[in-house]
Amino acid sequence: MASDHTLVFAMPAYIPDNQSLPQPRVIMSCIVRRRYIQSEVGGGTALPPRASDGGFWYRAEYPSGPFVSHDRSPSSQSRAIVSSMLDDMRLPFPLDRLRWLDVSAGMHVTEKYLTRDELVSEIARATSHAVNDTCREGRKRTKMVVSIVHKVTISEHEMRARWRRLQWRILHSRILEEEERWRRLLSGQRSTLNLTRQEGAVTTPDRNTEGVLRIRVMRESVDQDRINFGAAHKSMIESLNKVTFEGDQGSNSSHCVICMEEVAIGGQLIRMDCSHKFHTDCIKTWLKVHPTCPLCRRPLSP
Repeated sequence: MASDHTLVFAMPAYIPDNQSLPQPRVIMSCIVRRRYIQSEVGGGTALPPRASDGGFWYRAEYPSGPFVSHDRSPSSQSRAIVSSMLDDMRLPFPLDRLRWLDVSAGMHVTEKYLTRDELVSEIARATSHAVNDTCREGRKRTKMVVSIVHKVTISEHEMRARWRRLQWRILHSRILEEEERWRRLLSGQRSTLNLTRQEGAVTTPDRNTEGVLRIRVMRESVDQDRINFGAAHKSMIESLNKVTFEGDQGSNSSHCVICMEEVAIGGQLIRMDCSHKFHTDCIKTWLKVHPTCPLCRRPLSP
């Protein structure tokens, strides 16, 4: 099971002064990131944060007046400002297991877990010290950087499972994008074809023309998308359903969109989970490079 805690610290940062301000101002800049750490069973190695780990920046500017006072009562304005700032950030994790890193005490970490109200008091206290130091120097701008690091300790097995789920989400998103692009492009190509009218009936493009459009769109999509999601496993390919072609809507033949060759009635085909059918050798060659359906890009199920 995963265990987590949140480490928070605040420290002043340099910012150019602006004497034209009517009153002193304080800038609160927050850095929020999530970090996964493998447990000792997995080697105790810290894993680098990724874009999907929920990291983001937050910046707000407030009057410095409430922080000049050393009032730390629950009703003080400085505490209200800090509490409102934490609410506005809408953190993707709860502020319940908090560790405060006291920079003024030489990077000393509190031995106990803080409550949210205690964290608000600590941030307000650190900001008050920075604002008063800036005022004594005759400056009107103060910048405080608050770092919030949510650390999650998990096993190596769970870390790999999380990473696989993330890869599948990315793959699913790419598949949906390609499906929509294929529909738009194929629809545009169809609209450019000349449709003939015979006694009030519309004759649509023949199957061969539509097949050419499908393979053209498929090849353009493959050329544009160079992301290789890995080849399908041999056992997955062998487990595909083999069917006998029995004709389609009364026609005597059909086409495999990979090789564009006709398939006579009685020919052997492989049917994907999405119900699309292809020549056995053609689809096996395709799946060795792209583990998705050539038409709809649905991934091959394990």
